[in-house]
Amino acid sequence: MQTNKKQHEKIVRDVVKKYGYIIDLKKSPFLIIEILRRFGPIFDDPDGGVLPGGVPPPPSPPPPSIVGIEGYGEEKITNTELLREILKLGSQIKAIKLKIG
Repeated sequence: MQTNKKQHEKIVRDVVKKYGYIIDLKKSPFLIIEILRRFGPIFDDPDGGVLPGGVPPPPSPPPPSIVGIEGYGEEKITNTELLREILKLGSQIKAIKLKIG
């Protein structure tokens, strides 16, 4: 909510009426806090001061940690190597099935 000159003048009149023309902060240092609490909300933005357009979405989470994986990033795995390992796994699974039953 934006305040205009008339609202400012009313606030000053209200402060003077309640606390007088002279405010001695040495005598009553917490008086300024009381005044700010009472009249401060008048100057607050209704949207809380958010920039136009709202708040941007949060950043995406970081990728899972790959620290400690041997050889990561040092060389690329070819499709041939990948297929060879898949065939090895297939053979191992077949051997396990034969042992089980």
